[in-house]
Amino acid sequence: FQAIVEHIPEPKSKESGLQLLVTILDHSDFLVPIAIGRIFSGSIKLGQQVICCKDTTVSSPLKITKIFKFLGLHKYEVDEACYGDIVTVTGFDAPPTIGTTLCEVGNPLPHAKVKSDEKKLGN
Repeated sequence: FQAIVEHIPEPKSKESGLQLLVTILDHSDFLVPIAIGRIFSGSIKLGQQVICCKDTTVSSPLKITKIFKFLGLHKYEVDEACYGDIVTVTGFDAPPTIGTTLCEVGNPLPHAKVKSDEKKLGN
């Protein structure tokens, strides 16, 4: 753990507004669609209106109803999270898709797509 603290730089905010990149989806019978992702810039607050952005598509505003941060494998509810945090958020009318960026209303800034290794077929 100490090596991580010593050698991995802390996250830096881009000063460009909220960018929460959705990387995992979950579901709850009570909270319905759940998005899990990292905040690359800005912050998000409970009750905040946000939009979902992906490529050239921008959703209608939606209200964040729950925010959870992680402590190891456990989640705990918070009122606010900021850049660098990995969070779980709820409040979606329809399930978001992986690669969607949550942004501030009026400031659509989709995060660049995260590339994964290309799959290769062996002979």
